[in-house]
Amino acid sequence: MITFKTDTKTNKILRHFKSHKSLTSMEAFELYRATRLSAIIFRLREEGFDIHMKRIQHAEANFGKYTMPDNDNNRKMIYEYRRFL
Repeated sequence: MITFKTDTKTNKILRHFKSHKSLTSMEAFELYRATRLSAIIFRLREEGFDIHMKRIQHAEANFGKYTMPDNDNNRKMIYEYRRFL
């Protein structure tokens, strides 16, 4: 029998996208102590999630804001992951 962890950083990020729709690296670190958001996003994209990144230019720094649109593909993927979320 295969067992999965349900409280991983990846699952926390997915739950965040499900309820908030967007996330920056700073927010990921502050909320979930996730230091490598881009790696988590890469893995989620490889799994089939549709996640976009928009570059934000701020006076002090440039950063990416990730969004997960509410589309059929993402709803299907979240449904498949529902037991982990």
